[in-house]
Amino acid sequence: MNDLFLTGASGFLGSRILGRLDPAEFSTITLLCRSEPALPEHLRDANNVRVVSAALDEVDRYADRLGPETLVVHLAAVTGKADRAEYFSVNTEATGLLIRAAERAGVAGFLFASSIAVSFRDRQGYHYADSKEQAERLLEASALPWCVLRPTIILGEGSPIWQSFHSLAQKSLIVLPGNGHTQIQPIDVDDLVRLIMDLVTDTRFNNEVLEIGGPDTLSMDDFVQRIHRACRGGRARIVHLPLALVLGPLRMVERFLPSLLPVSSGQFASFHNDGTVTANALVHPAGEPMRGIDDMLQRLTGSQNRV
Repeated sequence: MNDLFLTGASGFLGSRILGRLDPAEFSTITLLCRSEPALPEHLRDANNVRVVSAALDEVDRYADRLGPETLVVHLAAVTGKADRAEYFSVNTEATGLLIRAAERAGVAGFLFASSIAVSFRDRQGYHYADSKEQAERLLEASALPWCVLRPTIILGEGSPIWQSFHSLAQKSLIVLPGNGHTQIQPIDVDDLVRLIMDLVTDTRFNNEVLEIGGPDTLSMDDFVQRIHRACRGGRARIVHLPLALVLGPLRMVERFLPSLLPVSSGQFASFHNDGTVTANALVHPAGEPMRGIDDMLQRLTGSQNRV
């Protein structure tokens, strides 16, 4: 029986994994996080679960929890708007420290949650994606058995990206960056959690990069219209804002006063890069089917007959 070492347990994805974890499947479960996670009752009552409150770069505080029987699931990352130094400090450099600690301990497997943004063709100014790509390279160059997951847009209650699109789609007149033709392939958070746990349970650490998305591919325009219809019914009017009008001024301001901006220019990459996956066995698994976009939106909005 393996030990589990999970980082980012207090985050959006990590908290969903906690709800699915069965303590009986692991000898020990170590949760590494900077803030105390809200443990579900079945984990609070388990005597083999330990929370280590530390940052990724505080290796001395968690290294003793790594060993030859350990499976590492690394979710912790800086996301959203941050400066370039912070992305690379945490997502790349601190991940590198964890990788080296795992190497020294000879862990049995290392699963790294990356992002589909790494596959974007145009990532100018998207430091989050660049930091994730460099972390992938560190893992690939290691002596560890590893697996890299690149999920697409993750939808679920509490998902930051869902909250942004949900707010945007409430309006009758929606201003959308780009031409609206960009293709996306959203995945339900519970499906992603199930796939992650299946990989861990099967100890599938075959030194491979797996892009993970849901069963449906749709345009950005269609996605926003479906959210609007699920929430308010009917169709919204969408006005497309040319990205050149957005990115040019943003990049200029970023050079001198980045703290004044609510978003970075790199965060617009999803509006001009397709966020779809290369087919693999996890995209259309043989077992339990994955939720389609209409099912996701129905669950998230509580609508019954509008999607």
